[in-house]
Amino acid sequence: MTRPFVLAVPLAALIFACDPAPSKDSGADSGWSESDPPDSEPPDETGETDTPPDDSADPDDTGEAPQDDDGDGVFTPEDCDDGDPTISPGADEAFNGVDDDCDGQIDANGPWSGTVDLDATATYEGKRYTFALRCPVTMDRDTLYAEWEVVCSPDTDDEWAMLLLGETLTIAPLDAYCWDLALWEGALIVRSSNGWDSEGEGELRFTSLSRATLRGELRSVFLNIDVEGALNHD
Repeated sequence: MTRPFVLAVPLAALIFACDPAPSKDSGADSGWSESDPPDSEPPDETGETDTPPDDSADPDDTGEAPQDDDGDGVFTPEDCDDGDPTISPGADEAFNGVDDDCDGQIDANGPWSGTVDLDATATYEGKRYTFALRCPVTMDRDTLYAEWEVVCSPDTDDEWAMLLLGETLTIAPLDAYCWDLALWEGALIVRSSNGWDSEGEGELRFTSLSRATLRGELRSVFLNIDVEGALNHD
């Protein structure tokens, strides 16, 4: 008698056939899944946060309390000399070699400029010739020194001026040292581009921190010169 043929399939193979196919996504786990709450955000992959740095501390704060050792009501560092109550911002500046008002400038140091009037009388071969010039004057003051110079340029069309004074006439102190901080006085030297020079006397007086007056004279047999003018602090 012939037995019927029964096709037997192993149970394990049947179970495998029912399992879904594995995912083809080989990327790394993002750390966030659909099971997270709807309003959650994926983590920041850079690892950085949005919290701003704390810059509330003042880097210039040394932690030191301001000082007023001289009791003038002005504290350091605004008071440039906290050991002298006469020195502080707003104090009156004076010709004393000190920065009284803490503005970084001593007395009236620095560049000055102005003009002087020069009157000259020259005698040549028994005849007298007169000249009137307006000349610029400049100065560089450094407390005890006042380096000033007058530069005159006579009219080049005046042949007598060219002969007797020269194309350029300069006047300057022989020694610029000021024995008095508000006054220079002493010998001056007059030099001509014609090659001669002669000595005279002069005075430079500081009437204020912004203005000075200059006077000088030269006396000789053949030439007399008088200069007078003013300078202002630049």
